[in-house]
Amino acid sequence: MPNSHSADREPSRRALIAGAAATVVACSTAGATRSYGASEPTAGSRPRPFGPVTVYAPPAGTEGWGVKYARLTQVPGSARRPSTLVSTCENLFDPVDYAFLVFRSTDGGRRWGQIGKVEDSRSGVKPRWQPALYTLPEPFAGLPRGALLAAGNTIPDDYSSTRIDVLASLDGGRSWHHRGTVARGGPPIPNNGETPVWEPFLLLHRRRLICYYSDQRDPGHGQKLVHQTSTDLVHWGPVVNDQADPVYDRRPGMPAVAQLGDGRWILTWEDGNNSEVSFGVAYKIAADPERFSSVAPQLLRTAGGLVPIGSPTVAWSPVGGKRGTIVVSAGENEELFLNRAGGNGSWTTMTSLVPRGYSRQVQLGRGGKILTIGGGPGNFPPPQLNKVQFGIDTVPVIARGAPAGAGG
Repeated sequence: MPNSHSADREPSRRALIAGAAATVVACSTAGATRSYGASEPTAGSRPRPFGPVTVYAPPAGTEGWGVKYARLTQVPGSARRPSTLVSTCENLFDPVDYAFLVFRSTDGGRRWGQIGKVEDSRSGVKPRWQPALYTLPEPFAGLPRGALLAAGNTIPDDYSSTRIDVLASLDGGRSWHHRGTVARGGPPIPNNGETPVWEPFLLLHRRRLICYYSDQRDPGHGQKLVHQTSTDLVHWGPVVNDQADPVYDRRPGMPAVAQLGDGRWILTWEDGNNSEVSFGVAYKIAADPERFSSVAPQLLRTAGGLVPIGSPTVAWSPVGGKRGTIVVSAGENEELFLNRAGGNGSWTTMTSLVPRGYSRQVQLGRGGKILTIGGGPGNFPPPQLNKVQFGIDTVPVIARGAPAGAGG
C-alpha cells in the first residue's frame, strides 16, 4: 500500500484518504540454528493439497473491495488436539467498526468461523490496515508459548497519522490487549515526501521481537525498509535499516522474512520505482535477520525472464530437493515462485490453488506443505468484492539427478 503503484491497486485506501470524513514463518529461538515454530512438520502428519476454501465472504450487498490483506498463523496442538489455524484480514466495508476480523479453523482449514476482532476496547486501539499475525514459539514478555500477536497500522478517523501497534491474545484470538507502539508517522499518503509508516511483519529471534516495516520518515529516502526490536513489547530500540536505496525515488515496501533450511534468512519486498521492473519482487539473504542492510539486493527472476510484481510474501519448505524450496507469492501473479538452490540462480513456477491476491500469504505447514491464504486481487479499476480464501499447496519434488532449478 505505501507507494503510488500500490495505491493504484488499492483505490479503496486512496478513496478513504481523500474522503476521510465520508468514510509465521519461520522463527528462531535462543540457542537454536533453526526452528519452525508452530509450523514444524511432524511425522505422520502430511495434509493433502486442497482448496480454495472460503474463509469469509463479506455480507450481501457490500460495495467496494470488502476485505483484503489476509493473514494466517498456526497455534501448536498436541497428540490429542491438532494445531489450530487462525486468520485475519482488513475490514474495508465498515468505516466505523473496521477492526481486523479474526477467524479460526480446527480441522486443518476446511471449515472456518469468525471468533473475534483485533481491538482493545479498554485502550481504544483498533488497527485499520495491514495486519500481521504471529504465534509465539516460546514464552516472551510475560506471554506463554502459543500466545498470538497481531500488529497493524492504527489510523484515526481523520486520517491524520499512522501508527504501528502490537496487540496480544491469550485466548486464541477471541480478545486482544494492546501491548505497545512500535513507530509513529504522518498521514497515510503513499507519496514520496510524506512521512507515514506502513506494513508491519513480526518475528521472534534470540528473545527479541523484531518488527519490520516500511518507513517514509527519512528525508534521504522516499521509502525504506527498517526494523525495531523489543524485549517487553513496550520499549522499542532504534530504527535499523534493512533496505535503503541510494536513489531517493525508490520505494521498497511490504517486507516479509522467512528462515531457510541452512539457518540463513530471506527478506522479500516489492521494489517500487525500480527502473528495470517497477514494483518487481526483490530479495536478499543474510546470516542474521537483523543484518540485512549489508547484503546486496537482487530481483527475483525466472529462467524465462519473468519478474513477479507486487506485495510478496515468502516461506521455506524442506520438500523439493536437498536444500528445500523457497516459495514466494506476488500480488499480481497467479503462480507461486520456487527456488531450490538456496536463492541462487533462476526461479521456477508452480500453480497455486488459491487465486492471486493483494499480499497473498504463504507459510510453511506440516509435512512441508505450503499454507496459502489470500484476500482477492482488488485491482483498479473496477472495484472487485473480495473474499478470503485458504488452500494447501504441494511443493513439487524434483527427480533424482535433476538440476536444482528443474520442475515447476
